[in-house]
Amino acid sequence: MVLTGAVLVLVGIAFGTTAVIIVLVRWSDGRLLRRLRVAKNLTCAELVAGPLPREVLLTGRTAPGPSGVLRSPAYDTVCVWYETEVRSGTREDQPVPHMYRSEPTDAIRVADRTGSVLVDLALLRQVGTMELLNQVRTEATPISRSDAASSGSGIARLDDAGLLPASSRPRRGRRYLELHEATIAVELELSVLGRPRRRSRAETVTLGRRGQAHPGTPQAWIAELEADRVTSAWILLIFPLIGGALAAVGIGLIWIGAY
Repeated sequence: MVLTGAVLVLVGIAFGTTAVIIVLVRWSDGRLLRRLRVAKNLTCAELVAGPLPREVLLTGRTAPGPSGVLRSPAYDTVCVWYETEVRSGTREDQPVPHMYRSEPTDAIRVADRTGSVLVDLALLRQVGTMELLNQVRTEATPISRSDAASSGSGIARLDDAGLLPASSRPRRGRRYLELHEATIAVELELSVLGRPRRRSRAETVTLGRRGQAHPGTPQAWIAELEADRVTSAWILLIFPLIGGALAAVGIGLIWIGAY
């Protein structure tokens, strides 16, 4: 009975902790909603030609940069940016890097019908945003000193292209190579909230610095945040009640078991 009571108390505390986390997330979402509603919604041409506002909300589609449309090395994915990494584990399960390739750029071009601007790659790769915008493919493929990798795998494509270093093959036996490839698609519609700045060259404006991005239109982004706030409100109402009830029952069982 004491053990059951202790478990109920812990579960009750977990419900309360979850409610606290939701409060923090809701506060962050509320700040983002306010920023989205007050930011100036401009086209690319308006942003480039006029005085720069403190913060801007812009909608466009990812477009090729100076290197044109790209193809990722492992999966031949059409994209505007890619990052490909191959590594393996050791006996201590520490990853050992064998290959890393990425498009050498610090910004991604976003265009609408009026022109284009640049968006900091760091803004698009931040936690949360990266999961929404990036297409990620992974695999774990066995490889030996002399045998080829499985036909059709990303590792095999890298090996056929001469991009896989000899150090990736084991001296004896077999080794599993872990491949991770992230790409940002061409013509991906996204809305970007950011603080604009002019680059030294006259060509364009860059969006970055404490910004955020989301696939789709600003209206869809705002609607999603508002729906999340409604869900969070219900959870904030219910979870503390459930947590308190479970904790009270648990304490009661502990007290009964002790006497």
